[in-house]
Amino acid sequence: MERESFEDEEIGKILSDNFVCIKVDREERPDVDKVYMTFVQATCGGGGWPMSVWLTPDLLPFIGGTYFPPTDHARNLGSKQKERP
Repeated sequence: MERESFEDEEIGKILSDNFVCIKVDREERPDVDKVYMTFVQATCGGGGWPMSVWLTPDLLPFIGGTYFPPTDHARNLGSKQKERP
């Protein structure tokens, strides 16, 4: 996912322009992993890695999942941001 999605120029621009992106190593921060894995499991019915979670400005998760192909969610999230007034 790192090579396939995050090194994609268009996806990188969408994420950089619309979000504060943070990469967390689950082995270094199992406490953070546990919080967001619990959310992903509750909302998606399962979990795993790589895991991506989008948070509100108040740090509340609103969408998450274990794998987002480049043509799906990152571009959709970017287009939704453009639609906002």
